[in-house]
Amino acid sequence: RQQQQKEAEEEARKLHEQAMRDLEEEKARIRAKRRKQEAAMKEAAELNAQLRRSKQQKKKEELERDAEQMEAYKRQAEEEERRRQQQLDRHRHIAPVPRFASADRFDDDKYKRYFT
Repeated sequence: RQQQQKEAEEEARKLHEQAMRDLEEEKARIRAKRRKQEAAMKEAAELNAQLRRSKQQKKKEELERDAEQMEAYKRQAEEEERRRQQQLDRHRHIAPVPRFASADRFDDDKYKRYFT
């Protein structure tokens, strides 16, 4: 009878130890899984940050390119305006309108010099 009780206790102790080992293994698996998930989430967050930075960089470059293009258009327009003004000035220098002090001091020679 005592022998049976000892065997039963021994069996119970072995079962308990096995259950504790199983529990520890399960905890270890859960910890490993959690670490893996955290690493994956960290990597995803880093990738999202990189994507956001690259998008911001792309947008910044696009804005800079647009600004440069606007600046180029502005310079081109100013250059065309300057050229047009020079053309007008050149034409103006060909035959300027004579400016006389008054009509009663009309200088015939001066008039001829302008238009010949």
